[in-house]
Amino acid sequence: MSIRHITAVFQYPHYRGSERLVLLALADYANDAGVCFPSVKALAAKVRLGVRQTHKVLSTLRRDGAISVESGSGRHIVNRYRLNPDKFTVNRNSLNPATLNSDVQFTGVFCSTVTAEAE
Repeated sequence: MSIRHITAVFQYPHYRGSERLVLLALADYANDAGVCFPSVKALAAKVRLGVRQTHKVLSTLRRDGAISVESGSGRHIVNRYRLNPDKFTVNRNSLNPATLNSDVQFTGVFCSTVTAEAE
């Protein structure tokens, strides 16, 4: 388990839902170098998703550059995943506001949740 990678995932507001869960699970499996090799079946069970949905989420994370995947060579050979925490850094100009919660407010490179005040 890599606390550094888990913390990086929690601090990055771009991913929500399934993508965030899978990224957290990979960070939990990862060593300090950000490398892990869980099977898709084990990953799906850990995050309570189907295998097919887990494959879709992994494809999204790979496409976005959040993870790198070194394919296993053959049937029943697991892939090797590498987390790319440099892709988790919050950059106000690179985020798509439509994908963020409306209650996220940027202050410098950090973000915070704004709570609604009772009237």
